Amino acid sequence: ANRARSEHVAASFGESRAATDHDLAALGLNHKHSSVGCIHQTPGICAPSAGQGGNYCSRQWGGVCSNCFVPGTYDAWPATTMPYCPYDILSSPDYKDVFPHPKCASPDARDLCCLYTGGCSLSGIGLAQAPLDEDGYALVASWSNSSLMATFLARAAEAQGWSVDAERLASFAYTQCGWSPRKGATLEKALERMTELHIAVEQTSTSSSTATTSSTATPAADSDVTSLAGHDDGSSPRSPIWIALPSFCIGAVCLAIVKIVWHLISRYSERKDGQKLAHAAGDSKCSAVKQDLALDEVAVVDLPRLG
Repeated sequence: ANRARSEHVAASFGESRAATDHDLAALGLNHKHSSVGCIHQTPGICAPSAGQGGNYCSRQWGGVCSNCFVPGTYDAWPATTMPYCPYDILSSPDYKDVFPHPKCASPDARDLCCLYTGGCSLSGIGLAQAPLDEDGYALVASWSNSSLMATFLARAAEAQGWSVDAERLASFAYTQCGWSPRKGATLEKALERMTELHIAVEQTSTSSSTATTSSTATPAADSDVTSLAGHDDGSSPRSPIWIALPSFCIGAVCLAIVKIVWHLISRYSERKDGQKLAHAAGDSKCSAVKQDLALDEVAVVDLPRLG
């Protein structure tokens, strides 16, 4: 946080490289190249052990000589609570051409040591050639340039199929590099953090969805062509007639069933109508008989009156 504040102040006073290269030298705020050394005796608290990563001293932090170590050496430095030394510690007046370089465990940039000695297998390549892996990430971070780190992270995100918010990425890239390596920093963690902050999001476009739909539909079309052309096992191809015949047969059977059902319904309706007519005829005959009987009764009743 203090480093960011000092660089912001330097930028406000016209030091254009302060916010990108973390360079405060123009205003005398950067003590890493101070003419006042830290080594006053050898051996001493600032004199490194042969081939190992410490003890080194730097005035990078507040202008006071502070111990640091070079990570990734063949003989690991035990005091890991110390901060990592600035990348250019070996070129400072205290150590340049005075002490031998530490012995690195590997030439891989991700192990960090070779970034101090200049013995990395990736030495000499540019930003465009930096691999999108932990070695490339460590190499670009060692350049201490936020703009270059932003470009690298954008490439890494796009390789994952993500779209990037360039403005927010510029601020995020500033936190990924500095005077010295960041402990525990990796490309994997950086990309994960970018997704958490929504600096990088998965692309969702109409073109991609269309391509997905067309690619999904292709196997069905291919299967249709295969069914018409034949089989890989050498069997004879299926004719379009044989393909359509099952559907035709099913349709014919369904039509026959409908006709039979319709015929049965018609017969049933006719029988019901006949029964209704028979009942109606019977009722009319009964009514006629009743009327005749009524007339006969009237006639019988009236005969005594006539006598």
